[in-house]
Amino acid sequence: GGQVSAASFVSAAEILCTSPAVSSTSLEPLYVSLVGSGDSLLGYTALEWSDVTRNFTFYNQPTIDFISPWDGYVAGGSVVTVIGSGFQGGPSPSVDQCRFGTVVTTAEVKGDTEIACASPAQSSDGEFSVHVSLNGHDFTPSRRHIFRYIATYTSVTTVPTLVPTEGGAPLAATPAGGGGGLPDKPQ
Repeated sequence: GGQVSAASFVSAAEILCTSPAVSSTSLEPLYVSLVGSGDSLLGYTALEWSDVTRNFTFYNQPTIDFISPWDGYVAGGSVVTVIGSGFQGGPSPSVDQCRFGTVVTTAEVKGDTEIACASPAQSSDGEFSVHVSLNGHDFTPSRRHIFRYIATYTSVTTVPTLVPTEGGAPLAATPAGGGGGLPDKPQ
């Protein structure tokens, strides 16, 4: 309460300002002034505030400690468990989401320390940072939690191709399309 943030005009219908830092979670009103303090160009010396307010909630940003599994196929669909803290301390109603690189997917909060989301499809293999949001706009800043996408294979070559009916013969499987190698651990 009572803190002022500078604003800039985006368009005739929108202004942009940054929320100030606060010491604890709280519900606060937002007032808007279109007249700056001491603006000599306009001749105004006092702030004029809107009569209409919009309440919004300050909440603590969640943190991520680790994710599991760490990899999956580019087609997506791997259920990724995110372990951390503060997953239930967000706004109400919450908009729980995970972001893999730049692709956003919905998430399900399992508890204050666990959230789950399905990895979205990606256009290529590679490593993508994982982030969490409770409001659909502000994502956790950490870049150290990486999900590795592995190319989907069109076929697998096995050697040998003829084995006894009793079973027990060792088989070697090699990807024959897509590249990138097999996952480090079973999915």
